[in-house]
Amino acid sequence: MQHEFLLTEWYKDHFRQFELDGFEPSKLDPDKSSDAKIIEKMLLSFRAPILSNLPVDTVWQIGELERNEFKNLLVIRERGWVLTFGNSRKVQDVAIAVSNGVQEQGGVNIPLIQDIKKSIGTHPFKERIILISTGEVGPYTIIEGNHRAVAYQQKSLEIGSEKYLPKEVILGTSTSMYKCPWLNQP
Repeated sequence: MQHEFLLTEWYKDHFRQFELDGFEPSKLDPDKSSDAKIIEKMLLSFRAPILSNLPVDTVWQIGELERNEFKNLLVIRERGWVLTFGNSRKVQDVAIAVSNGVQEQGGVNIPLIQDIKKSIGTHPFKERIILISTGEVGPYTIIEGNHRAVAYQQKSLEIGSEKYLPKEVILGTSTSMYKCPWLNQP
């Protein structure tokens, strides 16, 4: 999970310091102990607030979503997303709000969503969206990939097809996930 999370965040300026030191996350092997420690250090340098609030007993696995489940994913309960879209918002509701010109209230990069949407179908997005939940049956909250998920849903609504929606996700579950401040519940 941490390696995938780092890969999705690597484009951010914060990580240039590690790049200058010769690190490239795609060349690190998360199954190798020394590389796993490097991955964790780099990721925590930027994402400690999110990761430190996940329950220690979280079980991570790769899963598949049914196409009709994607629109019901919940965006992270983070200040900027809540201020802009309200609490307990489904990715489809957010995609519609962005399409209708909602004004961002801090923490949501609407131009990034639009750029990602334009790239869907021409750019191979390999990184999986990372979800959390209290159980395997959901509901699921996106903790990494909110901008991509909204862009995917916008594209789906725009073309009237679910062909670009990702199926494979990383899911973290814990019965104590309800204590996590990022978990959104309908």
